[in-house]
Amino acid sequence: LNRCRNNATCIENSLNKTYSCECFTENNQTSLYYGTYCEKKIDVCSNETCSNHGYCKEENNAPICACFYMYSGDKCEKESEELKKNKMIVKTTTIIAIIIVCQKEN
Repeated sequence: LNRCRNNATCIENSLNKTYSCECFTENNQTSLYYGTYCEKKIDVCSNETCSNHGYCKEENNAPICACFYMYSGDKCEKESEELKKNKMIVKTTTIIAIIIVCQKEN
């Protein structure tokens, strides 16, 4: 009886009549599964860090970052041109406001 799951290989030990499951895929790449019967799935997002409030999601058994509005890139590290422009407007407006306040005080 083979209880191994998810394309795992059943390894029989004829000496003590037991078996174990080897959790590898058919092409001998590291499996996405683990556990006694290779029944538990690895969380591919557990070590993935996405920047700027992006979040990791699994797609085709691989981690990808879903980016928050106005960000892009593999890790959501790139700001959109619109966001850069908005930041520049805020900085410029702040500087102008400081200058006006300082002039009124003098």
